[in-house]
Amino acid sequence: MCIRDRNKLPNYQEVTNKLLQSLNISKKYIVIQIKTKIENGTFKILNPDSLLKTIEYFQDKDYQIVFAGREQCPDIFSNKSIINYANSKYASPLNDFLLIGHCSLVISSASGFNEIPNSFGKAALIINVHHIGQTMGRRTILLPTLLSRNSKKFNAKVQHLYLCTYGPNCGSEIFEDLHVLHMPTSEEIFMAAKELEGMLPDIIPSFTMLQKKIRDNDVCPLLSNGLTRISDYYLIKHGYFFEK
Repeated sequence: MCIRDRNKLPNYQEVTNKLLQSLNISKKYIVIQIKTKIENGTFKILNPDSLLKTIEYFQDKDYQIVFAGREQCPDIFSNKSIINYANSKYASPLNDFLLIGHCSLVISSASGFNEIPNSFGKAALIINVHHIGQTMGRRTILLPTLLSRNSKKFNAKVQHLYLCTYGPNCGSEIFEDLHVLHMPTSEEIFMAAKELEGMLPDIIPSFTMLQKKIRDNDVCPLLSNGLTRISDYYLIKHGYFFEK
């Protein structure tokens, strides 16, 4: 059963109410999902500790936190009052959609899971993705993983070329010097999440001057063709990677 249409959510209100009651969700909440193995758009596993500052920020603002997906909930989350939906008996494709359809925002890794909030037009932060722009959601912010080689200087366009040429692993089995140049840090995730808060109202903030510059210079082909943006704070720190 697919409900990839926000207008159909009211048809499932009774089922949704039972789900939220079963999970002890009684107020506004955000959904978090992270990859725990290398696949899809995840080149290297992100340390879940880097999400703790962001989790505590939203808890202080009276949000509940729900861990979703099908990955094992990290041990570091066990004493943070996080609802472990992912490993519960309630996890199902339909409930995934119901849960996302009624949440405030989503923080996810690079996987098919992030297409669910996109379907509902939900505010979503995608962290640790090395595809740089493959998601087209207008309320989506990216925090990409940056790659490089010792023998070749990378920028976003080169990284995209390696992805298109060698597939999801970008040729890591061919080039021994291919490595992660930078992964999103705790502070970068936190600042991007705060930027994402600005997308909760109906009116979506305009691109910042730096975000518009990156889009217009066409150094990220996929990014330039959609409405997704890279975190402004991230671009300020790593803008060199997105120059021609």
